[in-house]
Amino acid sequence: GISEPVFAELESGRILVVMRASNVRYEHWNARISPCAPGYKFYCLSDDGGETFSPPMPWYFDTREVVYSPATYSLFLRSRTNGKLYWFGNITDPTKTYRNFPRYPLQIVEVDETWGYAKKDTLTVIDTLREGESEEMQLSNFSLIQDRETGDIELYLTKLGQFPGRSVYDSEVWKYTITLP
Repeated sequence: GISEPVFAELESGRILVVMRASNVRYEHWNARISPCAPGYKFYCLSDDGGETFSPPMPWYFDTREVVYSPATYSLFLRSRTNGKLYWFGNITDPTKTYRNFPRYPLQIVEVDETWGYAKKDTLTVIDTLREGESEEMQLSNFSLIQDRETGDIELYLTKLGQFPGRSVYDSEVWKYTITLP
C-alpha cells in the first residue's frame, strides 16, 4: 500500500502529492504492489485544486531516473530565503531498497515548480550511515522548523536503532541546521 502522503502547491498552481509505498505483505494486510517491485516513492498531481488527482505513479528526477526510496516518511518545505520548494526524505540505492529499509541516507532535493519532479543536481545528503552504526538505523523520523529570522531550516531527528546490539530507543538525538542560498 500507499500511505503518509505529503502535499505541496507548486508555483504552476498544481498540487503535488508524494507518498510512501510498501512492496511487502504483512499478515494483517496485503500490499497491492508486487513484492518483486522495486521500492520507490509514488506521486500524483492535481490540476483542479485537489478535486481530482492523476493515478499514483513512480516519482522521477529530471534525469528520468526513478526516485528509489523505502516506505518511509517525508516532508516538503518551501524556503523563506529563496522561495524554492524542497523535499526531505530517504533516497536509496535501488539494489538495496526493500520494504521499509534502508532508512538512510536522509537527503534534501529541490522540486520542479511546473511538473513536480525532483531536481537531481540539487540532491544533497544530510546524514547517512556512519562507522559503528547499525544498518537497521532509521534516519526517517524527523521534524522541520524554519527560523523566521534567519530562514535556516532546523531538522530534528532521533537516530532510532543507531547502535548494534542495543535497544532501538537507545540512540542519539540530532539537530541539523540547513542554510539555503
